[in-house]
Amino acid sequence: MGIDKATVERNGRPMVVGAVEALSGCDHVTVLHRRPESLKSLFGSDVIECMSDDGGGQGPLDGLRTALHHSTSELTVILAVDLVESSRDLIDRLIGALRPEDVVSAAIGRSGQRQGLVSVWRTPAVRPIVDAWFERGERSVHRLLETIDVRWVEVDDRSLRNVNAPSDLAEE
Repeated sequence: MGIDKATVERNGRPMVVGAVEALSGCDHVTVLHRRPESLKSLFGSDVIECMSDDGGGQGPLDGLRTALHHSTSELTVILAVDLVESSRDLIDRLIGALRPEDVVSAAIGRSGQRQGLVSVWRTPAVRPIVDAWFERGERSVHRLLETIDVRWVEVDDRSLRNVNAPSDLAEE
């Protein structure tokens, strides 16, 4: 996009605010950002923490790895800021679909589009898997999900819409 997606305004507010609202049912929300101090003023709650990726911003897998290492919960929810149609209902569906034997539940659109960046991870079980993947130099969450069992939860394609360019917002 050429600019910081988190602070791009959609419907009069930064996209990161919409993502945090979709996570409103979570006990704790951590926003990962290259410059976390630039976002802290957006949130007044002590439930929301802003921090940098442990690996210095090496892509989505770095963010996933950081989230898993800092999570103290059995489940860790991952939501990319540019998935602008995500909602608390979607997150609740992913959590509800996760069976005891599952390590990940993630969204798949009715058209077959898989989206690993709106997902729920069983934290202790996947930490070593994600670490090993990262240590091998991999950075793709999507490729990682091809190697492990995932509970794919079918959702409306619209809920997986992401914003990658200013023109994507102009089309609204």
